[in-house]
Amino acid sequence: GWKMTSTPRTNRERHRRACRAVLLAVALVCAWQVGFLAVVERWNPAVADAECGTRLEYFRTLRRQYPQRKAIVVLGSSRIGNGFDTDYATARSCLDDSRESPMVVNMSMTGGTSVWQYLALRRLIDQGLKPDAVIVEILPMSLAGDAQYFQPTYHFPAHRLRWGDVRSLAAIMPREAPRHAREWLANNAV
Repeated sequence: GWKMTSTPRTNRERHRRACRAVLLAVALVCAWQVGFLAVVERWNPAVADAECGTRLEYFRTLRRQYPQRKAIVVLGSSRIGNGFDTDYATARSCLDDSRESPMVVNMSMTGGTSVWQYLALRRLIDQGLKPDAVIVEILPMSLAGDAQYFQPTYHFPAHRLRWGDVRSLAAIMPREAPRHAREWLANNAV
């Protein structure tokens, strides 16, 4: 029968083709990852953080429905999130035909300490949803606990931190910025 013999040149060509194929596959996976993260970061934040993303979308919808009304945003923990009925306040405001009545949006989050409130406000602004006024829940007992965020040993939950958050944290924690960026990258790589 027929016997295939390989020459050094043929082996080198096969090796080059295999290397090109592997490099192309790695490049395609990286491009997909960057594209996916761009979509999540900018256009569908609910994928990364369902609680905050849903509230962002609600605010965006209200802004489209009532562009002339001022927007008041409430930031806080789950205490405010569950105890302050912004749906009622907004419904009353929108039933009032006066354009002077503001819409009220609750952007409070579970575990919403002052650092997370800051991140929620930055997320709003980054999405182009600048509120006209902000109401902030301040719990003295949680202010002492907020010191943990500034410790090098603290790691933000991977499922909630987005690239925009890493940039925002760099403004208030510049020494921790490289670590936050590395952790975000490690948590979001495929």
